Amino acid sequence: MIFNNVVKTVQEESTRLRSENADILIGVGHYGLSEDKAMASQVDLDVIIGGHSHSLLYSDQLDVDPIDAEKSKGPYPTWEKNVYGNDLPICHAFEYGKYLGIVDLEFHLIDGKYVLQKDLVQGAPRILDQKIEKNKVVLAEIEEWKVAVDRLTEEPIGYAMTFLDGDRTSCRRRECTMGNWAADAVVHHQNRLYSSGSDAAPTACHIAMLGSGGIRASISAGKINYGQMLTVFPFDGFFDSIVVNGSIFRQTVETGVRRYVESAGLRVENLKLR
Repeated sequence: MIFNNVVKTVQEESTRLRSENADILIGVGHYGLSEDKAMASQVDLDVIIGGHSHSLLYSDQLDVDPIDAEKSKGPYPTWEKNVYGNDLPICHAFEYGKYLGIVDLEFHLIDGKYVLQKDLVQGAPRILDQKIEKNKVVLAEIEEWKVAVDRLTEEPIGYAMTFLDGDRTSCRRRECTMGNWAADAVVHHQNRLYSSGSDAAPTACHIAMLGSGGIRASISAGKINYGQMLTVFPFDGFFDSIVVNGSIFRQTVETGVRRYVESAGLRVENLKLR
């Protein structure tokens, strides 16, 4: 697996798209507000629609939920300059679908190029509350699927003997019971496959590591159904079984520790750090 440099990748792709006669380039990413702002002057983009940092951008005129009023990270859009010194708007719309980002852009053809008119840009994230009329067609479609989905998500799959803490403020900053349980489960599953002679587990598993950003909720003590598990682990994915030198593993752990303040962190099982 190779993680490419984001800025370099955007530079290469924008060059390719311009060569294919693209007039307007809108970068849609999941990079973070501060990262988008730092990238702006290095890339040939006309607009950035971003995410990842859960940043709320808004002006005082916005009808914002009072509990969000102090969370603003700047105006909507936030303005930077692109690599050619042109005005570049950056739009973020908070988190969990609570707001819908809306922006109206107007480009004028000047000397053969489409140039964004900053003074004509209008927009704001719109709060999706009860004032928004529900779409009857979508509601009918949801009701049609609801019976089958409820049947699946309400299926009991286990029992929790204790509270499993999966809160992001816990798992992304320190040891948490949900992270411990998940890492334990990976080790147990892999070793069960190994014991059975499965080709999927050619060796025994000694250490399990997973990104705590994939843990999204807690589970109370008691019966657990499939829907609760989907809430905790909503992302598709898979685990790789690899053999690495101790030095490589040490570098991985040290990276997680070094970036502790801003990173999602790692969940590690069967490992003591000294």
